Amino acid sequence: MQLKHALLPIAVLAGSGIFLAKRQFAATEKRHSMVIFRETIRTVTEHRTVTQAAAAAKAGAEAKKAAMPEVVTRASIDLKMLAGSMGAMQRGGFPDMQAMVKMQKSLLGLPAEDFSQLITDAGRLDLPEDQKNGLLMMLLQGLTQKDPKAAVLAGRELSRNAGGSQMTMLNMGGVRPAFAAWAKQDPAAAVQWYDAEVAAGHFENKGLNDVDQARTQFESAVLPGLAAKDPAAASARLLAMPEAQRMSVLSSSTGFAEDAASHKAFASLVRGTLPPEKQADALGSMAASMQNGTDFKNVSEFLASTAVTPAEKEKILPQVAGSRLRNMAWGFSEPLTYENAVPVRKWMEEQQPGSSGKAMGESLAAVTGTGKFDQGKALALVTRLYDEDPSDELITSFLDRSKPQGNPELYRPLAAKIQDPAQRRKILDLLSGRK
Repeated sequence: MQLKHALLPIAVLAGSGIFLAKRQFAATEKRHSMVIFRETIRTVTEHRTVTQAAAAAKAGAEAKKAAMPEVVTRASIDLKMLAGSMGAMQRGGFPDMQAMVKMQKSLLGLPAEDFSQLITDAGRLDLPEDQKNGLLMMLLQGLTQKDPKAAVLAGRELSRNAGGSQMTMLNMGGVRPAFAAWAKQDPAAAVQWYDAEVAAGHFENKGLNDVDQARTQFESAVLPGLAAKDPAAASARLLAMPEAQRMSVLSSSTGFAEDAASHKAFASLVRGTLPPEKQADALGSMAASMQNGTDFKNVSEFLASTAVTPAEKEKILPQVAGSRLRNMAWGFSEPLTYENAVPVRKWMEEQQPGSSGKAMGESLAAVTGTGKFDQGKALALVTRLYDEDPSDELITSFLDRSKPQGNPELYRPLAAKIQDPAQRRKILDLLSGRK
C-alpha cells in the first residue's frame, strides 16, 4: 500500500504529460513519449526532494524552539509552589519531578543578581518554618553553583535578621558551604571579606563555652582553599589562634578530603600548628570523617598519603572504628550486627595487627544503650566476635567501659571466657563484689 501511494503522484503527472504531448505533437508521439516521461519523473522527484527538505527544516526549527529554554525572570518563579513541592518530598511524597527539574534549570538560568533577590523574596514569605528553611537551603545551594560569592552575601544578609535557630541553619547549612566554594576559587577575596565581617562584630555569637561556633566553622571552611594557594598564610592564620581553637578548626575542616595533595596539606598544617600530643587526635578526626559505610578505602589512602606513624595509628584507628560503630548503633547506616562489625575489625587488623581488640571492646561499650543497640545485643555481639576470633582485650576493654557491676550475672558468662587466668579471676571477683 505504501508503495502505491509513493508512486501515485508520479503516475498522475506522467499520464497528464503524455496526454498533452499527444494533442500537441501527434506526429512525433512515439519519438517524444519517452523524453516527456523522463522529464515528468525528474519534475516529480525534484518536487518531492524540495518538499522533504522543507518538512525537515520545519521539524528542525520546531525541535530547536522546543529545546530553547523559556525566557525566565525572577517574577516567573513560583516560590510557594517550589516550597510546597520540597515540603512534600520531606514528608515522603512524590512531587512532579519534571516540573522540579525544569524549575531548577530556570533558577540556574537567572542572573546572579536576580537569583540573590529571589533568596531575599523567599526569606519574606509567610510559610511554615521547615518549608521556608528547606526552600532557602535549596536556593542558596543553587546560587552557590552559579556564583558562590553572591550566595555568601545573600545568605549572610538573611541571617542578620534571622532568629537563633534559623541563623545557625543559614550560616552552617547555606553560607558556610558557599563560603568554602568561594574560598576555593579566590581565597584572598574570601578571607578579606570574612576578616572585615569579624572586625565589624558580625560573628560575635558565642555560646556557653565562650566560643563562636560560626567563626570556627567559617575558619575551617576557608582553610582548604587558602592552604592550596598559600600554605604559609594558612599556617600563619592557624598559629594566630589560641591552641584550643586551632584544634577545633582543623577537626572541622572536611574540605581536605579530596585527594593525596589535600591530605598532605592537612597533615602539614596539623604537624606545624599543634603540639605532638594533639596531632593524632586531629588526624583521627579527619580520617573518621572520610569513612563511607563499609568502605574504608578513602581512610586507608589518607593514612598512607599522610605517612602516619604506628603510634599515631594507635589513636587514629579507634576513632575511625568508633565513628563507624556509632553510626550503625544510631541507625545512620546499616544496623550494628556481627556481619557489619566484622569488616571494621578486619580493616583495623590490616592496618595494624593486634589493634582491634581493645578498640572494638571500648567502642562497643561506648555505644551500648544508644539507638537500637541495647545491652543484650552488645553482649551477644562481643561474645560472637570473641568466639570467632578470641581476644582477651576485646572482653576486658568492653567490661572495663560497661560497668557490669550493676548486672553482674548478665556479664559473668562473657568474663568466664577470658583466657588469662589472673585477668579472668580479677574480673570475676569484681563481678562477685570481691576486690
